[in-house]
Amino acid sequence: MRHFPGWIRRADHSNLVWNTSGHSRFLVRSILHRDPTATVIPSFETCHRKKDFLTKPLVPLVQAILLCDRVYKDDDSTKCVLAGTFNKVRLAEFPAEYAPATLYINLSDFSGLHKISFRFKRLVDDMILEESPEFEIYHDDRREHHECIFELPPMEFPEPGRYTWEVVFNRTEILGTADVEAVLMEEISPDEFEEHRGEENGGTEDRGL
Repeated sequence: MRHFPGWIRRADHSNLVWNTSGHSRFLVRSILHRDPTATVIPSFETCHRKKDFLTKPLVPLVQAILLCDRVYKDDDSTKCVLAGTFNKVRLAEFPAEYAPATLYINLSDFSGLHKISFRFKRLVDDMILEESPEFEIYHDDRREHHECIFELPPMEFPEPGRYTWEVVFNRTEILGTADVEAVLMEEISPDEFEEHRGEENGGTEDRGL
């Protein structure tokens, strides 16, 4: 953990409390405790760090980034219902496409007007297969969560392997990723096939065409 000049860290991490509403300030307050007997003389380095902190663009806290088939939003309760979350797709042949797919993102602790975009990459060589345009998002209350729902174009898989959707904030910051593995259906063992059938009958993490 980084040491802050003029502050001391409590002896253990038992006092670490995450605020589920995403307030990073609450976490800082629960980690740091000022020594009442300490004499603090701000140094140039301390002041410079404080200035950098105050002027650094605010990056949201990521509460969730999930791939699913569809997202339904109830108009009365405003709750989102995610249908068919997955991190693996089973395909009969390659190259192949998979659809439908939706990206659900839940952010907090930011405000103002920002831009968000996505990159679909093959992890084995970091090749970008799909890149979205930029979408504007506006949030006016850092204490509230901001939910984003993006219906994706058909995902194109040139070969079996691991792929990922990168979530890019303001063109520079990668907020997080949603990974997905594409496998050939013929490679599935009989036990996996029966498990897959059971998942399809009762809710799944994996998807097959």
